[in-house]
Amino acid sequence: MSSTLVEPNAVAEERWLLVQGVVRGIKNLWIGVTDLLQNHSFVYISNGNDVQEAYNNWDKGQPNSGNTEHCVALAAGYKGWHDYSCDFSFILCARYKKINL
Repeated sequence: MSSTLVEPNAVAEERWLLVQGVVRGIKNLWIGVTDLLQNHSFVYISNGNDVQEAYNNWDKGQPNSGNTEHCVALAAGYKGWHDYSCDFSFILCARYKKINL
C-alpha cells in the first residue's frame, strides 16, 4: 500500500475529516497542501495544482505565512484551513491506495 496526505477537494469531504477528528479527540490534521516549492503559492502535494484554482477553504486572514508557515492543517474550532510551520506536531491524515502487484 502507498499513502498520501488527504487533499480535501469538496466541502463535504472536509467536514467528514473534521468530524472524524473530533470523534477521535484529534484537534489538528495535516492535509496535503504546501507552499514549500514556491513561497506564497500553495499547491496540492500530489499533483502541484494551485489551490487557488481548485478547491480551497482558507479561514479569514489565511494564509498568513510570511516566510515561516509552509504546511496546511484543518484545525478544530476554526472555519477553514490554516497555514503553520511544518515543525508543529499534528496528526497526519492519510489516504491509502492499494497497489496491485
